[in-house]
Amino acid sequence: MQNYLEQGNSFLEKKDYLKAIEAYTQALEKDSKLVEALLQRAVAYCLINDTVHCIEDCNQVLQLEPNNFQAYDTRGWAYRIREDWERAIMDFSQVIRLNPEYSYAYNGRGNARLSSGNPKDAINDYTQAIRLNPNWPIAYYNRGRAQFARGNLLAAIVDLGEALRLDPRHMPSRELLVKIREKLQH
Repeated sequence: MQNYLEQGNSFLEKKDYLKAIEAYTQALEKDSKLVEALLQRAVAYCLINDTVHCIEDCNQVLQLEPNNFQAYDTRGWAYRIREDWERAIMDFSQVIRLNPEYSYAYNGRGNARLSSGNPKDAINDYTQAIRLNPNWPIAYYNRGRAQFARGNLLAAIVDLGEALRLDPRHMPSRELLVKIREKLQH
């Protein structure tokens, strides 16, 4: 069982998601309540956009461990893939209730809020993510996107500049900065 779990983790790390799913499934055939295998298989399913199986595995984890924040987090990402913003926001909010220092949940909820047309609350979430993880360029980039969506172009430039300071190769930040500069010139 442990061997299959280790194999699955190795395949997941190598981004061989189908083989990872296979290994986790074999581990679960030995012990159907192996939470780590269920969670990791859910992540692998999510990474291949198989949201049905991802959500099923997360639900199984939550039946075994109702306060498992990782299951809510992974299920939230699956709902984001489905563009089910309301459920994604609910799951990320649950993660935050269970683990208020988990910056990725604020970022995930911010993305769902931004996608659902709520950039103001998204900015608040990204700000929390930055407070918890100040060297994370993605959070600055996302807050920059939300600022841009609200028409706060100067605030967007500041955030995108910080994202690029932290990761000079972050192309989405560069592309959005070009778009903002073009908008300011017209």
